[in-house]
Amino acid sequence: MVQPDARVCGACKDRKRKCDRGRPTCSYCRGKNVKCDYSKPITSRSSASWPKGQVVEYPGITKRRTGVSKFPPVYFLDSKLFRQSQAVLPTADVPIPSSVSALIGDLAARRAVANEYFSMIHIWLPFISKKRFLLSLLNQFAVPRADVSLLILCMKLITWSPSEHGVLEEPETPSYLTAKRLFAELEAAGILTLQVAQACILLTVYEMGHAIFPAAYISVGTSFRYVMALGLNGKKTPHTTDPTMWMMQEERRRVWWTAIILDRLTALGCPERQISTSQLSSDDLLPVDDIAWDQGIITYNDEFTVFSPADISMGMFARYAQAINLLDQVLKHVSEAKTAGNSTSHSERGVQLDRTIRSLVKLTNSESHFRSTDACLQISTCYR
Repeated sequence: MVQPDARVCGACKDRKRKCDRGRPTCSYCRGKNVKCDYSKPITSRSSASWPKGQVVEYPGITKRRTGVSKFPPVYFLDSKLFRQSQAVLPTADVPIPSSVSALIGDLAARRAVANEYFSMIHIWLPFISKKRFLLSLLNQFAVPRADVSLLILCMKLITWSPSEHGVLEEPETPSYLTAKRLFAELEAAGILTLQVAQACILLTVYEMGHAIFPAAYISVGTSFRYVMALGLNGKKTPHTTDPTMWMMQEERRRVWWTAIILDRLTALGCPERQISTSQLSSDDLLPVDDIAWDQGIITYNDEFTVFSPADISMGMFARYAQAINLLDQVLKHVSEAKTAGNSTSHSERGVQLDRTIRSLVKLTNSESHFRSTDACLQISTCYR
């Protein structure tokens, strides 16, 4: 009996068909009367996504080998001393790899990437300030920076479709691999900026969306640690009358919330794995109204905490954060099930959580019709 070949024949591979690997010819090639070729080498999922012969240059890596990180260790070893010394974190002076520049293009191409991102992704994951990004980071006088280039590359990556050319493609594209390499280079160079954190979050969302595991699970933790290293949290910040400063404060809070959201969503499929953070606290603020933030309209009157009752003035992202807070409590309830046993209080807590979630879904459904707002994220989280 002739043993089947270990490889898929060329005809079936090109057509992405299931091959029975028959010898000397498979059933498909025999039926179509075409040549059955098993000479193509076996390639892994990752290597198949990388064009043959392509060489990616990373001049920053060469520079890194000959020098040391400029990041001040005292930032982590003694934060009080760091503040007293008025030291500053290093800027993103890592050279931008030519492969990255080729992928993101010139200023016009970068603006096109930004427009597509803000019209597709920002509407359901608003954690990058559209106004600040376009005015500060993407104007013609801005000095090109490696961290901003990484963010733009990740914005382009997150809008990519695996079948936009009519042929199903693997998600480990050259853009994805290039973004991962540049992120590693910036991390090694000690670059700690909000833009790198945002890029890391977009990479994580991309990996989760395309089921690139375990990379997605690891990236969730990396994103959150990066956010914590920047000192971001959900606490109240000093009031300011400067719209730019207010938008930046809100942006930092939204980056923190996005990291929390990804961490909790990852725990959904495997509750026994510990989350990266402790539970949300009662004084953590929800994001402000999304439209007001996009327009730079200061709205201190609309500050709500995670345990505030649902209010009609809450924005979509704030409602999503509320649902994540309930998910946070559900995850804790599930994790305590083994130790609680048949405890009456534990059972009553579960019933109360169920009532709260159902009430939130009902309220959200009614208000979404009244306000014509999109509540898919909040409702889907509650149903899960």
